[in-house]
Amino acid sequence: MKKGFTLIEVLAVIIILGIIALIVVPLVNDSIQSSREKVRNNQIETIERAAEQWALLNDNVIVNHGGEYILLFEELIGLGLLKNETIIDPTTNEPFEGYIYISWEEDYNQYYVSYVDADPTGCPPPC
Repeated sequence: MKKGFTLIEVLAVIIILGIIALIVVPLVNDSIQSSREKVRNNQIETIERAAEQWALLNDNVIVNHGGEYILLFEELIGLGLLKNETIIDPTTNEPFEGYIYISWEEDYNQYYVSYVDADPTGCPPPC
């Protein structure tokens, strides 16, 4: 009696493993991308909350700018409201390229804060 596997058995196992890899790899990649998007959205929420705190501390600046203000990350970092690690985009591993737009709605007595991605044409804010 011979010991070992035949060439056909080995090829069958390799083909089965290849098929499994073709199914699993895209699922893992989608899961990783989805996780990065969730982290990115959480970081943007953190940035917006820090900007809301800044707005409460500096409401006179916003009012003096006609109720609209473009806030840069450096201002938040300088006051300790934001850490450098927070402004790294996990989808690109680069710093966020956008800016924070703050507006004051006098009718509602409320600030509106939103992160705005950079204009792809390279136009500096406000575009």
